[in-house]
Order: sequence, then structure tokens, then C-alpha cells
Amino acid sequence: MGTNKGLESIVDKKYVNPNRDWIKIKKSLYNYNLAIFDECISDSLFETNGNIIRKICKILDIKTKIVSDIETDLKGTARLVEICRSMNATVYISGKSGKNYMDVDMFSRNNIDLIFQDDIDIIKKPILEILKEKSHV
Repeated sequence: MGTNKGLESIVDKKYVNPNRDWIKIKKSLYNYNLAIFDECISDSLFETNGNIIRKICKILDIKTKIVSDIETDLKGTARLVEICRSMNATVYISGKSGKNYMDVDMFSRNNIDLIFQDDIDIIKKPILEILKEKSHV
């Protein structure tokens, strides 16, 4: 979809044809009325993702402050820990696959609790299902 591939920053990634690409996405998810996100689409992947996240928060009445990522040259676990520290976070919730590549001890050394989604009792439901129930998506 995008013109850039590989390890470029998401901020730099652009869609070749955002409207055509969005139509393809909507067709592939035919069980959902994704037209509510039409206004969120731009040629920037970063802007599009942010717009969709803010729209979902509005629909679900989520008032959590959303901030952009911090600038850092760090990679991997060190980057995640630095982001947590910059936000004064005491807990980081990771997907279950994080166990395969993250330095678990780096979190504890920085007084950040690391929780894997499989280790907590959460409702596991795709966001599009939640939106469908909430707003007839």
C-alpha cells in the first residue's frame, strides 16, 4: 500500500493512493461499516492511524490523553523502557509475543512492571466488534 517499505519511521510512510487503498481495506472488512472512518484517511499513515484512534476514542467516550511518541535513537526494549520512563509509566502491557524478544529484566531494573496480555484477565474482543456493538459499525 505505502510507497515506503522496510524500517522507515511510520511518520515518513505515505500511501501511494490513500482513497484507493482505503476502499480496498473497507471491502476486505465487509462485515463492518467503516465509512465512519472516511474522514480520517490522509496520504500519511501516521496521520491516518492517529485520526482513526482519536475517532475510536470519541465513539467509545475514552478521554485518555494521547501523546505522540518520543524522539529517541534507542531500539527494542530500551526504547520501550525509555518511552515508559518519559511518561512516568509504572506498568507496560505487552502482547503475548513480547515474551519472545523483550528483555524482561530491563523493565524490572527500571521499576516498571511488565504484564503480558495472556497473564491478565481481559476481555479479548476485536475493536471492530466493540465498535459494531457501540455504534452499528
